[in-house]
Amino acid sequence: MSNERYQGTFFEYFSDMNDPRQEGKVYHRLTDILFIVVSGVLCGYDEWDDIHTWAKVPATEEWLGKHLALMHGIPSLSTIKRGLALIQPEEFSSRFIDWMSGTFTLADKDVVSIDGKTSRGSKGNDQRALHTVSALCHSHGLIVGQTKTEEKSNEITAIPALLEQLMIKGCIVTIDAMGAQKKIAEQAGTLSDAEGEAIRMHSTLEKGHGRLERRTYWYTTDLDGIIDAKTDWAKLMGIGMVKREVTMIANPTLTTTETAYFIGSVDNVADFARAARKHWGVESMHWSLDVTFGDDHNKTLDKAAYHNLVIVKRMAFNVLKNETKIKPKMSKPNKRIVAAMDLAYRDHLISQAFNQM
Repeated sequence: MSNERYQGTFFEYFSDMNDPRQEGKVYHRLTDILFIVVSGVLCGYDEWDDIHTWAKVPATEEWLGKHLALMHGIPSLSTIKRGLALIQPEEFSSRFIDWMSGTFTLADKDVVSIDGKTSRGSKGNDQRALHTVSALCHSHGLIVGQTKTEEKSNEITAIPALLEQLMIKGCIVTIDAMGAQKKIAEQAGTLSDAEGEAIRMHSTLEKGHGRLERRTYWYTTDLDGIIDAKTDWAKLMGIGMVKREVTMIANPTLTTTETAYFIGSVDNVADFARAARKHWGVESMHWSLDVTFGDDHNKTLDKAAYHNLVIVKRMAFNVLKNETKIKPKMSKPNKRIVAAMDLAYRDHLISQAFNQM
């Protein structure tokens, strides 16, 4: 794009997406619509009506005019909805992954967790709720990729497709029981040359939120007693167990215990403990998407529009999570409030996200 307004990597990654509309009858570029929606979500508006109302405010329109040509003004509410529905979710997901891959490099043995989430609000009378599978990089706390499925059972086919797109060579990939499939394990695993060893143990004790939490990890690479284990499970290196005990400090008699079992391709208990511990943290991402961005409350029934809005919210999640220069200790909801009211901070978020994130 030659217009000086269209500057930054946002437009490099998302400006030339396939547009099925007839050329010559297009009043609003898909890129403009997408930029408006992304900016609106960053400012705390998660529903179509709210995004459109925010965009129509004169001060907002003036701000948007710094980035977009807006030859025909702000798109109507129906045009915004229709524009998001025209974007192919598969293409948008792929470009989202490319954007994140170009943003930072994952370190060796970085932990990347793959997990699914159902958006309950997308369920209609004659259609199932949208289910997405996301990849969370724990070293940065950012979502590095995501794809959709029609239902939870289709994670089995969605996970390999997502893994193939991600730049995760050398990382430790964690997946819950749904992904415990032989082909997925082979695709995600990292082969090691370590010799089989006896069971190793690692223990941690953490205090916080009025409770003590002890985690004990056991891991072994000695699989000789498991018949055909390495034959059936390519790249299988070990098996592990984690025991989690939580005791309330105010009442030590209140204790809960849970045990989980794992298969792995790592060759030592320290890597196993770190990966298992971090995988549980993926639930905080789901909680944030629900509580901060209203993932479960949006009732858009058009599947393409809904899925694309889901991607936009993950983009906003990453931008707010990564903003540590001006408001490093502020929560994501409060950052969104500031972005809505403070143009300088909003400009900082946009610049950080799509120029030098």
